[in-house]
Amino acid sequence: MNALSVPAQLTASECSTAPTATDPLAKEISATIDLFASWGIAVLPGPWAKKGSRIEGWPALSPLEAADIARRELRLKGRINLAVRTAAELGCIDIDGKDGVDPHTALERLLLILPAGVAVYRTSRGFGVLFKPKRALGDGTLAAYGAELFTDGHLVNIPPSRHPDGIDYEWVIPPGGQLPTVDLEALLLLPEAAPGPGTGNHRRSGRLAPASQEDQIEFERLMAKAGILSAAGLARMRIHDLRHTAATLLLRAGVNPKVVSERLGHTTVSVTLDTYSHVLPDTQRDAAEALAEAVRRAVVGSRE
Repeated sequence: MNALSVPAQLTASECSTAPTATDPLAKEISATIDLFASWGIAVLPGPWAKKGSRIEGWPALSPLEAADIARRELRLKGRINLAVRTAAELGCIDIDGKDGVDPHTALERLLLILPAGVAVYRTSRGFGVLFKPKRALGDGTLAAYGAELFTDGHLVNIPPSRHPDGIDYEWVIPPGGQLPTVDLEALLLLPEAAPGPGTGNHRRSGRLAPASQEDQIEFERLMAKAGILSAAGLARMRIHDLRHTAATLLLRAGVNPKVVSERLGHTTVSVTLDTYSHVLPDTQRDAAEALAEAVRRAVVGSRE
């Protein structure tokens, strides 16, 4: 790192152009630093002259060490950009609206299937969605959303940062509490695979595209008309929730997890077992009771 305690290739001139912040903005920056540090995520001052994703040589610092550096830079400058690195502790979906996909529409579709608690911020061309990945899958494209998925070694600027074109990044859904853990495989959010040997094209993951917003609205209308939501005491239900409901009912009914895994389209049965581990105690209890009943009958039968 250089004297400004930022990634080594950034020069003093690149980092000294930060505008003076108002006191409320400085407090917002400080609060963001503290929050991410409490989650075990390192936040460092990002560049003003470059996008955060182009930073190289990210220093090996603990979250607390990084937070100290960021706070010191904030005191010196009044305002700084904040950069974080995607890894096991943090995943990011960067929605730029490529291939004719409108960023707002893409975000609405994603929020229908993502769990509550994800943090969403506005970027210069679209939105960023932050979460904790259940397992890092590496970087890739989410073609159906005009978005990119980063879970392994990508650097991103987070609010309240300023893009080189002058646009401020702002929180749309502020982070709070704790970022949820997202199972990208269970949600069918898998990036396109890298080109295979001897091919020039990307291999599609073969996953089904999530329901559109129009599908979700029609689904909720039909559920409300049938009285299912009110009977279950639910305010709303996503189409994707049916998937989890079906898997839970099948496992509790004693269906072989391998069969359930195949119906869900999971790559391995371990994905299913990890995702629905909360159901397994019930199935284990049922199995134990069934075994006890079988033994009881065997003993009674031997006495007759």
